Amino acid sequence: MKTLPIIALTITLVGSAAAQPPAMKMTTEIPEGIATPDKLETSLGTLTSFDGVPDDKTTRLVYENLALQRAQHAYLSSIQISSMYAMEQGLRKFGPPNTTALLFEDLMDSKALWLTPNTVSVYMAAWMEMEDEPMVLETPPHVLGFINDA
Repeated sequence: MKTLPIIALTITLVGSAAAQPPAMKMTTEIPEGIATPDKLETSLGTLTSFDGVPDDKTTRLVYENLALQRAQHAYLSSIQISSMYAMEQGLRKFGPPNTTALLFEDLMDSKALWLTPNTVSVYMAAWMEMEDEPMVLETPPHVLGFINDA
């Protein structure tokens, strides 16, 4: 019975010694606030790590967030392409490229299904397919238009 308390004390001392990092001759004290804490509250939730190495839950959470950000970026990067494609399809309904131009009689309003129209300009649109020959464009004065190599 006398050996049981000695064994418990030995386990306690060995356990507490193992939890402390060994004191090295060249150990440099790290100032408060420089090292990443083992527990970090973020907009993703609580991120946990040990000695700067994230645990499995934190790793999964960070990679899921990275995948979400990349998906959002891919979506946002495709809006311009889809807008130009939709514009081409709409203009082709009025006539063939290089010979059809649309001049809007009214100013844009909230019902316009354009990506970013303003409400103070008269718009004109045409779909052009550039070939190996010169092309001349004539437009009415003071019309907002653009040439875009889509």
